[in-house]
Amino acid sequence: RIFLPGLSASEAANASFSPWVAWLIEMFHPRVLRHFIPIIVGWWLAVQAAISLMQVLYDCPDRRTAAEFLRRQRHNSVSPVDFYVISAENLNEEREKSILLGIGGPVRVQIPPGHAAVTERNARMLRTLPPGVHDLGRFEYVQAVVDLQPIEKSAKDVPMLTNEGIPVKVDIGLAFRLDPGDLPVTHNNPFPFRQEAVRQAAYSGTTGANGVVSSWSDGPLGKVRGALAGIIAEDSLDELLAAESPRDAHHLLTNSVMRKVWDSLPKEGIKPLRIQIGRLAPPPEVLQQYAEFWLANKRKEDMLARANKMAPLVVEAELLALRPRSP
Repeated sequence: RIFLPGLSASEAANASFSPWVAWLIEMFHPRVLRHFIPIIVGWWLAVQAAISLMQVLYDCPDRRTAAEFLRRQRHNSVSPVDFYVISAENLNEEREKSILLGIGGPVRVQIPPGHAAVTERNARMLRTLPPGVHDLGRFEYVQAVVDLQPIEKSAKDVPMLTNEGIPVKVDIGLAFRLDPGDLPVTHNNPFPFRQEAVRQAAYSGTTGANGVVSSWSDGPLGKVRGALAGIIAEDSLDELLAAESPRDAHHLLTNSVMRKVWDSLPKEGIKPLRIQIGRLAPPPEVLQQYAEFWLANKRKEDMLARANKMAPLVVEAELLALRPRSP
């Protein structure tokens, strides 16, 4: 029986409705709606459990953040409010601020000019992003942002050892960039790049014993240091400085290091631009010994020069002494 407000029992009994209207009216009767209570409660409990799981799995700061992250994942929607400009310098800082960058999208990011990024999904490389605005998909994670511009690295007073164990110090420097391949430089693309070179750079970082993570840009200078240390260790200090002039010796040393570095870096997707190697600086006591040795040789050369100049005079004097004197 259907009860309608405003109608008496006799009027309601005489009222006639189509079957569909009667079915809809009966669906909203309390005796029917009460059966939806377990469904609604179960759905609410499932959502709360999912939020709690998100908060635990992804270390969300609070339930509100976990609920918003769950909503984003369900709808796979990008909010214009969450917009991040990420570069090689601020990527780790932005990850700490946003759970969408720390775990993955959907989120909108901007790669600034002169940079490129590599994204992952489920710990697998997904794609390479050129400079510009990009929408990351569900759980798409920015693995690394790579600087495409020329980079300069230097180190002061790097310790080395010669073949005879004499310690020396030297300043080294290197300028390099990612290998652009055969791509031309244009106004719209001032820093072209090979995707394979960007991928190599993104996955070339290592973690040291002190827990510090090094990036791809820290490796080339280490190769210069290793090549220079190997060359210095093969020769004595005299051999390293032995040349017609100190400038020639330094030029030969720089060329030897350059040949080794220029052959190894292109294999890693890196294009070296220029290299700088300072003068070898032995300890003060070694410099003092070299100065004394140089002075001794200089005195010897001066004495030989004087002897060579005096020899003809001595011979002439002896010849004059041996000549017979006229009466």
